[in-house]
Amino acid sequence: MTSDISYIPVRIGTLRPDDVINFDIYIQVGGRYLHYIKNSDPFDGERIVRLKVKGVRKLFIPEEHENFYLQYLDKGLDRLVDKKINVEVKANLVKDAMVTDAENAIRNSQTKEGYEHTEQRMSKIVGYLTSEKGFAKNVMHAAGVSQDTFQHSANVATLSLGMASMVGINSPPHLTVLGLACLLHDIGYSRLAFNPRVPKDRLSAEQIKQYHEHPRSGVAMLSDKSYVTKEVLQLIADHEEIGEGIGFPEKKRLSTLNILSQVLNLCNEFDRYSLIKQKSHKEVVKDFFQDRIGCFPLEHMQFMSSVFKT
Repeated sequence: MTSDISYIPVRIGTLRPDDVINFDIYIQVGGRYLHYIKNSDPFDGERIVRLKVKGVRKLFIPEEHENFYLQYLDKGLDRLVDKKINVEVKANLVKDAMVTDAENAIRNSQTKEGYEHTEQRMSKIVGYLTSEKGFAKNVMHAAGVSQDTFQHSANVATLSLGMASMVGINSPPHLTVLGLACLLHDIGYSRLAFNPRVPKDRLSAEQIKQYHEHPRSGVAMLSDKSYVTKEVLQLIADHEEIGEGIGFPEKKRLSTLNILSQVLNLCNEFDRYSLIKQKSHKEVVKDFFQDRIGCFPLEHMQFMSSVFKT
């Protein structure tokens, strides 16, 4: 245990059983960080299973080892082309990679190097998504029930990429832009002084006003970054616009927005609905369809329903 080390979280799902790691891993116990696995040791698969059974989702690495961890993650994404690994394992690999990128999205977006690294990882995922038949549905099914803002952003990314590729959006550059916007769409939450997941009927009028500004806040956090494209910024700005002007902050008609926005906005609302209900996408899809009919293109809602039908 060392008190003067800064740590960053890593998802257990991104750690490959029995692979040698090139960074130190710590576990948090009672607010303290205890050395768990040392650099150059294999991460025993049974240890990973035991941690998951205990409900441990994150471990920690020293911030100075982040580059080693990123190299390790990139190597993991290269496994997407390994024909010996089944499609369900690959879908979960994508899901865990998305959650990790969502957790680091704000920090990585502050530098060109960090942003471009996230972009490169997204491009790898998109490349496999568009080359493997049937992978889109598996990726969508891999998204679990969101427990926090980071997992929500990752779920929106996996749902959106899967849906987009299945409704005819097959351009890798467009899909990469969509994926990046999904990871970053809720960064405006970081400027809120309250939990945005609290039911709206428990928020004050001032809190609701602040909540309705979070798309603009997110854009403001990125607008001075020349490497963040206008397309990504626009998707973030519009991600809460739904129906015939019943969304926010501009009350735009969803039908006037481009198809990337239509896909992102549907997936954002669908995952949030699942989060609030704390039920799986499969469990809520019927109620979501009934409650949100008219808010999104009917064919898109029918597609979403068909993916998660019982």
